[in-house]
Amino acid sequence: MVKIIDAEAAKVMADFDQAAILFAEVQQEHAWSLQHNQVADVREWSDERSRAMGRLQQALNAVWGCDVLRSDARIGSSLQERIGQIIARERELVADVKSCQSHLQGEMARVRKGKKAMGGYGAVSGARSIGLCFKNSL
Repeated sequence: MVKIIDAEAAKVMADFDQAAILFAEVQQEHAWSLQHNQVADVREWSDERSRAMGRLQQALNAVWGCDVLRSDARIGSSLQERIGQIIARERELVADVKSCQSHLQGEMARVRKGKKAMGGYGAVSGARSIGLCFKNSL
């Protein structure tokens, strides 16, 4: 952590830190949800991620808009490291989501195949089979 003397710059960095922490918490929560099959509402998940990302973008824009911070190379490298960690975690989450998606697609194909097979044993088809059995036994 880089110590900042300017009060405005310190507030801007504190806002960025809070936004980065919030986004990391969202990432952690979503990773846990994926690992434990607890993704209930994808739309809510997406909205939550969008809000956290929007806050992070606003904080980065504020950092960029602060001359004191923009001109300090230590701040730049610190931000680059933090954003790099966030991006790395995002890549892990994307891989996890793709893995879950692939698994679900396989399960859906299996269910469709089962439904198709069961379609041959439907009420109409089953009734015909029973009728044929009775006719043959008479």
